[in-house]
Amino acid sequence: MQKLETLTGAALLSMQLPTTRMIVESLIPQGLHILGGAPKIGKSWLTLWLCLRIAQGEPVWNLSTEKGDTLYLCLEDSFARVQNRLLNFTEDAPDTIHFATMSETIAGGLVKQIEEFLADHPQTNFIAIDTLQRVADAGTGFGVLDNQAFVAVAAINCAFEKMRMLAGAFAADMACQDILHFLPCFGVG
Repeated sequence: MQKLETLTGAALLSMQLPTTRMIVESLIPQGLHILGGAPKIGKSWLTLWLCLRIAQGEPVWNLSTEKGDTLYLCLEDSFARVQNRLLNFTEDAPDTIHFATMSETIAGGLVKQIEEFLADHPQTNFIAIDTLQRVADAGTGFGVLDNQAFVAVAAINCAFEKMRMLAGAFAADMACQDILHFLPCFGVG
């Protein structure tokens, strides 16, 4: 067993650490975030709008954004449905917003797919995965968030930690009690 490494408060305050990169000023820092809520309340619409605003470099609720490429894995939609929704926001989408309607699961190669996308699009700073349930492995019972959800999110979180330059978000259907139990475990929200 590895010994627990600790820092004192004084040592921590004396360290020169990199600042946290903000993708959306005071709202979305680099790292993994979960947008959870009841089904059909607009999580997918909000996720699409965030991807578009970041790709355009336009403010989100009067908060500045760091312009960059975005990837929206809209895994419950067809390209026709995404196009229809996108037209509600703009008729001039930039080449910096990218969409996919199919991906591997986390255990089946999603992290590798994301790494390959980032190699082709190094200016990417935001990836949205809609929904967590779609990238979980078959048979994990993702109707409700369970221990397998923690494993799935931990795998993506580790990948995002290695890619420190971007932020990512899962959209997930959750009951209120799921959100309250889930978010503190990863320090996201």
